Amino acid sequence: MVAHEWLAQFEAGDLSALEKLCNKNTGLIYSRAKMIAASFHCIQTASPGRYTAYTKELLLDLVSVGTLALLECIRSNRYNSEKGTFSTYVVPFLDGAMRRYMETSLGVFSLDRQTMALVRKAQMLYRTEWKDAGEIAEDLGVSAVEVSCFLNCATHFYSTEDISVSSGNSSWDEQFQDDFTKSPERIVYLRIRIEYLHQLFDGLPEKEKDILGRCYGVFGYPQQSLKEIGMFHLMKESAVEKARIRALQQLRESYSGSTLRLWDMIYHMLYTQ
Repeated sequence: MVAHEWLAQFEAGDLSALEKLCNKNTGLIYSRAKMIAASFHCIQTASPGRYTAYTKELLLDLVSVGTLALLECIRSNRYNSEKGTFSTYVVPFLDGAMRRYMETSLGVFSLDRQTMALVRKAQMLYRTEWKDAGEIAEDLGVSAVEVSCFLNCATHFYSTEDISVSSGNSSWDEQFQDDFTKSPERIVYLRIRIEYLHQLFDGLPEKEKDILGRCYGVFGYPQQSLKEIGMFHLMKESAVEKARIRALQQLRESYSGSTLRLWDMIYHMLYTQ
């Protein structure tokens, strides 16, 4: 079966077609990752035919980024089989995503200690206090342009946002756990999925967002007890608990057809089998 037929199946709701498309293009993604890494002079060998640990980790990073770009190409539904093969269509998107990742990642390597401290401070203010670039610039005494560069640096910084959320049927309480794994593909996976999770979270009504955010202390909300949340919203503790459960149910319902679910499927298909 050719790519456009799998794409048609996927558009019709057949998620197995997505897996087939990704499996079909795994080799392409890896070959483009090697090409991009080589163009940045980042291919290192420990011995003939063997990459160094650094190169292996970098390639895993690039494969994860490329897989996400492939997923976006599939979901965009813009491919026209009359204009060429699907692999030809996706290559520019794969290369572009990987190059952008390399450009932001390599920028970290040349930072001195003082600048790196500013980078981490800026990212902390952005991720945990939800300040905008102007506010961060004022706090740090730097320009907004510098702040923009700081926020784009790939430092593998973890905050309360970087939570591991399972796609299984476990309770949401169990899913809000910090994951400090050093696996490079896991780091990329968590960074990307937290963005999709935040999209689902933002889809909740304001009151439910506030209650859920305070219950778990995530997405910029301070963690508080049911009693404290109840006092804030003038609710009984039992009513706060019911609101928390309702908010979780809404998230579960929105998860089923979301980009987050598709990203989870891609990751588990590639790295957990």
